[in-house]
Amino acid sequence: MRRLYVLMIVIGLISFTSFLWKIGHIRLSTQKHKPQAEEKEIQTSSNETEKTSLPKKEAEQWVNTNYPYLVTENRYVYLVLLKEKKLIALQDNQPVKKPRRTARSIYNRVRRLGLKNCVCHKLKGRRFLCIFSDLKNREVSLRFKCEMLVVGEKEEKTEYPKTLLDFPYKWQVAWMQIKENFNNYAKLYHPNFRSKYGNLSAWLNYRKANLGKIKYIDVVVEDPAIAKLPSTDYFVIFFHQIYRSNIKRIDSLKALVVLPTRQGLKIVREAELSYN
Repeated sequence: MRRLYVLMIVIGLISFTSFLWKIGHIRLSTQKHKPQAEEKEIQTSSNETEKTSLPKKEAEQWVNTNYPYLVTENRYVYLVLLKEKKLIALQDNQPVKKPRRTARSIYNRVRRLGLKNCVCHKLKGRRFLCIFSDLKNREVSLRFKCEMLVVGEKEEKTEYPKTLLDFPYKWQVAWMQIKENFNNYAKLYHPNFRSKYGNLSAWLNYRKANLGKIKYIDVVVEDPAIAKLPSTDYFVIFFHQIYRSNIKRIDSLKALVVLPTRQGLKIVREAELSYN
């Protein structure tokens, strides 16, 4: 009988000890996971705040390129990297093998001409319109078979806003409708825009002064090609412009130099070469 009482007491102690252990384990588990939950809530809240405070430039969709500087893929392009003494030949964004002797000859010609940090596009024959990193432009005669030449110091990671691809057509519409909505045209230009007529105000005044004589404007934008200007934040958009009005007819290779800003893409320079 005494043994039975002892056995019952032992069983009772074991059950009570097990009960206490479970309570302690539950408390420890709760304390262990509670900070993680709080940390997760804080992280989520932080992300939401960050998203709402992103500037417009970061908020819009940006795209990476496979090769430095090249944005569009519809040209035969030479990329010359001066510091790396390297030539990359691309046809429709695919590498084209060049004999070492040919690559060295192209590289040396670029050096002799003093071409540096520039983007050039062929008009016809040997005529190229070149835009430089200081935003100056000039016509250069090059015996290159390529349609486009980009000269940089070295490879750079290139990202571009997706809206860049539609920008030449946005400019086209604004230019054709300038008489009906002058502000839409003016908004495409950067405050630091410069032309042969002077600053932005002078440029817009020049445009306004000629509107009275113009009865209609027709503009065709054909086959745009876009590249990043090496060592800068600028992009150069080349295209064939066919301009017709009641007082002027122009066929030219047009270049718009644009800068991504928080208010969207803005034109900082314009250049062109006539086909005539």
